[in-house]
Amino acid sequence: MNTNTLVSLKNVAVGYNSNVILDGIDLEIRQGDFIALLGPNGCGKTTLLKTIAGILKPISGEINYYDFDDLIGYVPQRETLNPAFLLTGYEVVLMGTYGRVKAGRPLPQKEKEFAIKCLRLIDSEQLANKPFFELSGGQRQRILIARALAMRPRLLLLDEPTSGIDSPTSQSIMQTLQTFNTEQGLSILLVMHDINVIKHYAREILIIYNNKVHRTVMQDITTPEKIATLLNISID
Repeated sequence: MNTNTLVSLKNVAVGYNSNVILDGIDLEIRQGDFIALLGPNGCGKTTLLKTIAGILKPISGEINYYDFDDLIGYVPQRETLNPAFLLTGYEVVLMGTYGRVKAGRPLPQKEKEFAIKCLRLIDSEQLANKPFFELSGGQRQRILIARALAMRPRLLLLDEPTSGIDSPTSQSIMQTLQTFNTEQGLSILLVMHDINVIKHYAREILIIYNNKVHRTVMQDITTPEKIATLLNISID
């Protein structure tokens, strides 16, 4: 195990109940990693992400978290907040600080200030007082990323963070993530399909095929032919 390993998976199987989707996973996520998780629809990418985040328990195998007590930041593909709760962007971000406050205690001023700082870092301070469910898709994604950052994570997991977002907004989000990765050493694992986007940011790739997870470097999948070979598919 590398001395800067944050999370390690040893012979892990993931899935729902007893239904195994992926198995035999051996993986280390290290400090400063920027990894993209690729694979066809329905192959288990979201399931793996949720398992690493601790939302799902592994069916078998062992997951260890090393040298950090911080909660893992997680940005889901679809937000499940009830629209009946008229939360502002700021109130959604503030949720990320709750793990550091004991139940029944008022939220300290420093946590409120940190939530605003996270909005500022993600270039979304102007969205603080706007209702979350009135925001565009790109604006919501920025708020959700700010909420994850408010948890003060050392590992950030993102599930399709730019899905359905226009190209300029997508690029801005990716550039912000890259800044956190390079300047603050934030480790990032994200699910994304667009090779043309992630090739500019991710240094390593986890690619799923034949119900297994394979790790490679970005240079190994820079052509359609290489991707087809890895995924065992044909291209026109």
